[in-house]
Amino acid sequence: MAKKLIILGNLNSKYLLSLGLALGHIIYNIVIYYFPEDKQNMVLDLYSTSLGITFVTFIPYILKIAAIDKQNDKAIQKKRYLHYSLLIFCYLLFTIMKAIPARMKVSDTQESQKVINPHADGPFIYTGAEMIFLTIVSIFLLKYKYYKHHYIAMAAFIILGNACDLILDYYPQMIENGPLITFLEFLGILSDVIYYYYIKYMMEVLYYPYWKISFCIGILLFISSTALLVYVLADKDKANSKIGMISDFYLYFKEVHPGLIIGKQLFIIIMNFITFSLSTININNLFILIFSIMN
Repeated sequence: MAKKLIILGNLNSKYLLSLGLALGHIIYNIVIYYFPEDKQNMVLDLYSTSLGITFVTFIPYILKIAAIDKQNDKAIQKKRYLHYSLLIFCYLLFTIMKAIPARMKVSDTQESQKVINPHADGPFIYTGAEMIFLTIVSIFLLKYKYYKHHYIAMAAFIILGNACDLILDYYPQMIENGPLITFLEFLGILSDVIYYYYIKYMMEVLYYPYWKISFCIGILLFISSTALLVYVLADKDKANSKIGMISDFYLYFKEVHPGLIIGKQLFIIIMNFITFSLSTININNLFILIFSIMN
């Protein structure tokens, strides 16, 4: 019997989750990038994002998913506040470590900060490093076993990713940003790993369904949006404020057509509902997540 170089096995439907997540992020990034508006409203966008994530909690009612074992619920009920508090901490750490380097990056013009690649918002070298960290942690903590084709796929992604970084001129930008920002970027990667593994721990060990985790994060974002809104409304200069986020908030409603505002916010809600639910499910299937972490 002749040996085959490539053997196609059975395709498990769960692998389509990572494909759906990737397509969702690509569609979202492209639409937001090319959306026909002269101003952006960060506060309103954050509200819509929080609503989209919070609405994930309705999935069991829409799909008529049965509740999890009550015995498991009772076993973790006394510590549920601690579990959710740690989730909030991990998410805040994840968010802060993403935001700090982005705010510190040196740029001559705002346009240079735009995403060049509609699928990735930064150098692929960081994505490759995150894949490596996730793999190492999964081997030691979760006792995952990987085969040659997994390592080949990872090596191919890292090599091709670095080629893309060269084509997109990301390395000169990294040198210009300086070693401090690069160091913070790698700390951000570690915060990603902590965030992903804690969510997996909550679902796999503590039996929390993904829609409850999404609800917690959505409510946290909603509270943050409300605090930000209060800060914006309290500014006495309003549209004349020297703070761009505040002035844009008021000018947005004057300069952007109401139809575009409603359409964009509905799009943000729907896409965050889809991508966050898929992202959380992929975290539970961490084996898949490692090879779709570019999302």
